[in-house]
Amino acid sequence: MVGEADKTDHEEPTVTVLWINVLLAIPFIALWAGIPLWLVLKHPDAEPAPAAAPAVRALPAVRREEAGYRRAA
Repeated sequence: MVGEADKTDHEEPTVTVLWINVLLAIPFIALWAGIPLWLVLKHPDAEPAPAAAPAVRALPAVRREEAGYRRAA
């Protein structure tokens, strides 16, 4: 019986420390996920960047049609 009393006295501080760590971890995890989400929602991208290079966009349509091959990029 003496051994059982010693066991419960030893377990209680360990469990208490575990729950304190869990309670302290919850705000940090919420901030870790919440701040980037808030930044994305507050500042969304206006529009995607154009995929073609400026020289390709400025190329006249006649010159593109005259090419005897099709460029595969």
